[in-house]
Amino acid sequence: MITLLLALLLQSEPTEHRMAVVTENASAPAILSLRALWKDRVLLNPPPSRDVVALVLSGDAKPWIRAGGTVVLDLPLYAAEFGGSVETVTMENPNRLPIDAYDIQALEAAGREYGEYLSKGTAPSEATRAIQAGLKAEVAEPLPSIRITTGDPALRGFAVGDVVPWCGHRKGTYRQRALSGGVGEALAVSTVNGGAVLRRNGTVYGIDLDLEEPNNVWDNRGAFHKWVPLSNLVGPGVRAGRYWPRKPTYAEFAREVRTFAAAHPEWILDVIGRRGEDDIYSLTLGDSSRPLYVFIGMPHAEDEWVPALGALSFADLLSRERKGPEVKSRLEKYSVKIYPLIHPSIYESPMKEPGRPGARDVLHLEKTRGDRAVSITQLHQGGDVLVPACGTPMEPARRIAARARDDFAGRHVWWANAGGKYGPQVWESTAPVHEMPPSWSTYWWQDGKTSCFGLYPHEVVFGAKALYFVEQDFIGFLPERCSQANAHHWLHRMLFEHGSVASLLLTDQTANWCLSILLTDAEADPRNPDWRPGTHAPVVALDGYHNDETPPHYTWDAPKPGGYSQFGALLKELGAELTTIKTAFTAESLSKVNLLLISDPDTPAESKDPKYLTKEEGDVVAAWVEKGGVLVLFGNDKGNCEFTHFNLLASRFGITFNEDKADTGGPAFGPMPEHPFFKNVKKLHIKDMCTLTLASPAEPVLQWQGKTLMATAKKGQGLVFALGDPWVYNEYFNHQDNKVCARNLFKRLLTPSGS
Repeated sequence: MITLLLALLLQSEPTEHRMAVVTENASAPAILSLRALWKDRVLLNPPPSRDVVALVLSGDAKPWIRAGGTVVLDLPLYAAEFGGSVETVTMENPNRLPIDAYDIQALEAAGREYGEYLSKGTAPSEATRAIQAGLKAEVAEPLPSIRITTGDPALRGFAVGDVVPWCGHRKGTYRQRALSGGVGEALAVSTVNGGAVLRRNGTVYGIDLDLEEPNNVWDNRGAFHKWVPLSNLVGPGVRAGRYWPRKPTYAEFAREVRTFAAAHPEWILDVIGRRGEDDIYSLTLGDSSRPLYVFIGMPHAEDEWVPALGALSFADLLSRERKGPEVKSRLEKYSVKIYPLIHPSIYESPMKEPGRPGARDVLHLEKTRGDRAVSITQLHQGGDVLVPACGTPMEPARRIAARARDDFAGRHVWWANAGGKYGPQVWESTAPVHEMPPSWSTYWWQDGKTSCFGLYPHEVVFGAKALYFVEQDFIGFLPERCSQANAHHWLHRMLFEHGSVASLLLTDQTANWCLSILLTDAEADPRNPDWRPGTHAPVVALDGYHNDETPPHYTWDAPKPGGYSQFGALLKELGAELTTIKTAFTAESLSKVNLLLISDPDTPAESKDPKYLTKEEGDVVAAWVEKGGVLVLFGNDKGNCEFTHFNLLASRFGITFNEDKADTGGPAFGPMPEHPFFKNVKKLHIKDMCTLTLASPAEPVLQWQGKTLMATAKKGQGLVFALGDPWVYNEYFNHQDNKVCARNLFKRLLTPSGS
């Protein structure tokens, strides 16, 4: 394992520069990436100058080299100036999985079966074992990479000896260019033929840039770090992140913690627990008797391990920043305590089979009982969001997020779908903040004696002024892609032997979020000390009165194609309790309901005795929404839904269901616009829906060819969502990305004030 000291070589941030791009194609994807990162700092084809960092992609590089500034050349241009020959190496990329890597249904089924194996010892099927073997083979597959051979400012965040995927991918073949001969020092060499993939001669760099733009496709992982060297040279570049070539064992990680503490005497290393022969550590910066900002890595779940590594990056960032005026001022009043990884047995659980004995994690409460925590943050993975917890107000969280966004700007870029278009996105462009789903209270409020999964006595945690989750993205790479499946924890227990291609980005992001939390006052807007977890899960009520057709459609317990049984299972996994209202709506029938779903009201053709929505019911529902209820209205296309009375209710919120049929070119359509509802959603499958007409206060969420298909409306303290189709019934629930979208949508709707 590469030591932390080497990994942090040359880690200080550069001065930010303008950059010149010399190119014959001003609209090339590379230019779009760079403009997304640095906007007006990017100059296209300006006169040569030593005052900028120049990227020469085509044309004559000599004037820029003579100017004497920092110049980056694509590898063939470097060879033309300094000699040597460029060789292209290729490697076939067979699919090593027995299924499509993005078949969430198959992954989910394997995860559930593997979960049964781990919890009950029932042997998994050959198909599940084949998926497990395929995942291991995909993660371990050879692909053209680079081995870092020399420390350099361009490679900040990497360590000498690191092996990093670096290649393009086209039509099932990996490709990489490497330079042999010529002048200059090799900074990184090909793992295939030993040629230089990154080379430097004075202030001139040569880099193989014949890669796709960074994105979240597994087969394109060799392009993920394409712009990191240039970002480091132009600035600000990598802040504190570290690339981990693979997931370390706990013994290796613990050694890194000890090495860091030995090199940074300002941090106090303490043993706060044990797992067998392994010590579990804390790191404290400052006087531990002062009020503490606490950060906890690996509180639970074997697939949420990368932020634990990022906690060590945060410690390093604080060591470098502690003498700066802002950090110094905070550290005069507060100290910082980091628990990098508190549950090694969970971290290493994929290494064990059921029934195999293993030592438990034992945390010593006598060591943590005296902590005067003013702010506690749990570091998780599962979404790119900051979540204030257990009565912590939203306003300081928004200030934290705004700082995190600004401090992280211009460091990392990748391509994704946004606003209905595929293009470059930058971290942290939005830094979203959400309110805590009610079910998440169990991460803090546990048995009333301890909290944070046994780390602290209950009273220490609930004496703090602020509690936060930092939820970081899984990016989408294998096996992180498995996390879109409901059984993602089980899926990740199928293998230990994986790293995170995005570990440099994610550890950089962890350090950035943690510093933003430290530098934002937690005591000015303290959490509500009277907060208590709700005694009931949020209640989702389905209207079974105005839709009561025969045979039954859109009911919780119907397993047939027209039922909502799979959708109901998803809602339960989100922490909801399900019920059905089979009478006309009254204030009493809605009094304990958090979310009401009215789906496809009956027509005379569907029911012998259709029950129409009345004005009195509309009054009741509107008042309920005003007080904080969430109303979901699912219509249908012309001829399959009652419109007149349905619209009497919907129009109270500025929404009208049109008696028509939307033309989306087929039931499957996309791409989706940039919106939290559509995170990781490429296409939806919605058959025969109607369009919507909107008036205030309604706002469109999804439009297609000028027609509105989805909308929301805020009314008082409540929220309304409308779609012209019953949508989430069993027949199409798993088609395209319907399930992913439904999870996004209803996770938000169950916490509406964060939507």
